[in-house]
Amino acid sequence: MAWTAWQNHREHPAAGPRPLRVDVTGFQWCWTFRYPGSPARRSVTGTCEGHDMPTLVVPAGRPVQLRLTSRDVVHSL
Repeated sequence: MAWTAWQNHREHPAAGPRPLRVDVTGFQWCWTFRYPGSPARRSVTGTCEGHDMPTLVVPAGRPVQLRLTSRDVVHSL
């Protein structure tokens, strides 16, 4: 029984941490990043003119799930 449990653990490791979800919305040459899982429901946006650029911030060593939507046209990240 111990051998079976050990092999099962080797073949099916425990699931990692849940991915951090970031909702990304594209709009005329810029982006908004929302973090719905944070207690403060943090949101980062900018005008993308000059130095007013939004910055996507994600933790190191944790999976991230990006949910991409657009308010106007197709954008790429």
